[in-house]
Amino acid sequence: MHSGCASELDCPGCYLRGVIVPQLEERFAHAGYWVLDAADYGVPQHRRRVILWAGPAPLQPPAPTHGPPGQGDLFRRLEPYATPDWWDRPAPTVTAQEVKGTRASEASGGTFNGGPDRASDALYLATGRRRLTVEECAALQSFPPDHPWRGTKRSKYMQVGNAVPPPLARVVAQRVLEADASLQ
Repeated sequence: MHSGCASELDCPGCYLRGVIVPQLEERFAHAGYWVLDAADYGVPQHRRRVILWAGPAPLQPPAPTHGPPGQGDLFRRLEPYATPDWWDRPAPTVTAQEVKGTRASEASGGTFNGGPDRASDALYLATGRRRLTVEECAALQSFPPDHPWRGTKRSKYMQVGNAVPPPLARVVAQRVLEADASLQ
């Protein structure tokens, strides 16, 4: 637990370390978790994901394959007229709330409460566009253009916003396969 937390229920990290991982350790020889940023594995946005793992062998987190500068050429992919100062930065996280568009507008002077923290906010600052499409959000996640999203527009935004980007899933799966092969 963090020093300011009275119980495991006070914060998500405390619950993870104090309840979930110990319960996994009761059932498996090894258990743990990693917090990985998809931008470190070639995805053109910052997207932190908690990866829980448990099994017969310990796992080490995958080494990053990408790093600054130029790790996320978001605006080269989306808009040819974007300003160059945005080109070599990963985008903020695509969220399930992208369906709502940006919180900035001409009426607000292009400002945000606390700064741009969604991909649509960053796109607005760079290009003046109001909202990313489902397809653009999926591209930022590194999904192929023909990925079969299903349902309403809101449902598609939710699917994209809650997804683990394929490059991140790939390096995690590779780490699990390597651990499995070492047991053979």
